[in-house]
Amino acid sequence: MFSPTEEKRIKVEAHVREKRREHISTTMASKIYTFSQRISEVEVEIFQPFVVGRLSDLKYGIVEKVENIEEHEEEERPDGTRIRRVTFDYTVSHEVEKPVTLEAELRIIKDAYSENYRVELEVRPKEEAPITLMEHVARIIRDILKDWEKEKDRLL
Repeated sequence: MFSPTEEKRIKVEAHVREKRREHISTTMASKIYTFSQRISEVEVEIFQPFVVGRLSDLKYGIVEKVENIEEHEEEERPDGTRIRRVTFDYTVSHEVEKPVTLEAELRIIKDAYSENYRVELEVRPKEEAPITLMEHVARIIRDILKDWEKEKDRLL
């Protein structure tokens, strides 16, 4: 009787491995990303239009684009928390049979006990989508926040 002593490793090309990883990591669940950015009461009036403007720059992409950008009025909850919202759809249409769309909601939140606003992003796929796409949307927002840090002194 013969028993193998070694595992046989199959060589798979990198792009095939990446496709398999994306297929395995598809989800229908939403994911919330919290950023370390803090925005003061004075800055928030300029920050929200800045973010909307940067997202509007991504409207005209062919492979990936941002659609349906909406600014919502600030809401105040009974506990004193104030929330500003920006919602948008992020669509990717490369290397797939049909485009993948993610619904995203950027929340700018000021807790009752806090002096500054914090930034939070919730991403929900409309259909099954790889987690890597959700992380890509979070990276886009992170880049916008980095641009804000560089340009806020000039804008204020």
